[in-house]
Amino acid sequence: MPVTTRETTCLHCSLCCPAGVAIDDVGLVSPEYPGHEPGSHHGLCARGHFIAELLAHPGRLREAMERGGEEPRAISTDPRGRAVLLRGSREGLAVVIDGNLPCEEIARAAHVTRMGLNVDRVAIFIPTADEAVLRGLATSGVERVPKEALAECDIILAVGDPFATHPLVASPILDAIAKARGNRLLCIDSVAGSTAGFAAEFCQVAPGGEAAALAGLLAVMGAAGDLPARCDLAAAAEMAGVEPAALESLARAIGGARRLGVAIALPEGRCMAAAAAAALAAKVAEAKGGCICPLLTYGNAVGAWRMAAAIDAMTTSELMHDVRAGHINRLIVVGTDIVSAIPMPELSAVEVLAAAAAMPSATTARAQLVLPMAFWFELSGTVADGSGALRTLAAAAEPARGALAPSEALARLGPRLRVLTAHDLSLIHISKPT
Repeated sequence: MPVTTRETTCLHCSLCCPAGVAIDDVGLVSPEYPGHEPGSHHGLCARGHFIAELLAHPGRLREAMERGGEEPRAISTDPRGRAVLLRGSREGLAVVIDGNLPCEEIARAAHVTRMGLNVDRVAIFIPTADEAVLRGLATSGVERVPKEALAECDIILAVGDPFATHPLVASPILDAIAKARGNRLLCIDSVAGSTAGFAAEFCQVAPGGEAAALAGLLAVMGAAGDLPARCDLAAAAEMAGVEPAALESLARAIGGARRLGVAIALPEGRCMAAAAAAALAAKVAEAKGGCICPLLTYGNAVGAWRMAAAIDAMTTSELMHDVRAGHINRLIVVGTDIVSAIPMPELSAVEVLAAAAAMPSATTARAQLVLPMAFWFELSGTVADGSGALRTLAAAAEPARGALAPSEALARLGPRLRVLTAHDLSLIHISKPT
């Protein structure tokens, strides 16, 4: 039986590793390792393996559903009659587009929203922790690098537990510290996790104390700059819940670095001051002429962040602000489970008019209309990894029967309109850092 192997870029985290799936005539799939790619000889992580399982998942949505009573009923995806959802004023209505999609598809979906559905409020969703880290990094011009560049550093400072959240980053880091005597891994984290076990020095801070510890490092290094004068070593150590000597020891190790690399991994719920921690981590790297490797939850978090600026869309935090203020009371959600992702009380009062998704979720359970959507690995386009480098996303498979591209799903809710051309998309700039 012939087997076809297709390769794509994994968006299960910002490392954007190469991934592949093998598909036979029956449609059975298995994960593949694109061994020709540098650094891929260790294979995929568990999340990368999951792509093959999702392709053949029996629970995925394959038909449109309308909630007319207690039980949803299957309906046609023909747009006739669906516009009833959008009758009347658009006030209080917003469309939320998942950011872990090709940038071109995000642009098309925003275009359909504004020009086809006549809805001005467009939000591009990325996890709030990713947004906080990117907001913090935007305050610095420090060089952002992919994981492979960490292998060239002699001192690496891990903020968080990157070995646990992004397992494939362990290889270049361990290669770096094994290159020469004196190369060292340092770690600041609130728990003694996987990365701490390999660190020459581990500074265990109080929960949320990462930012204070980094401020203390800067104070010892004499690079505090415009930080508040009250943020001296003693004060920073007290806020971080550590002894000043622990920060002094880290600062000495960093001071001797020929090339300092910082790997920052602060996923959802890990650090309440993620934006401050990211800004200070960047400042530590900048003070030594080093680099930083942002390790984010969404593969296209950087691309989505840039897209929000390029097309004047709301970010996740701006969306949350408008929901809390009562400016938004109705949502159309495309590609993300926002009800689970943002557990805020005010969201429970917001009406979900429609949701496009590949799998059932808490959001689809509340939606009046549910449309089946393609997974990101069934689409093609451009994404930006954690370092900001653009990557090509190739479709690993054709969309499942009935599954719609995000922009097509939105188009089913309104009149037909001109589709964005390649020239239109070229005018939207996502390559410059923000």
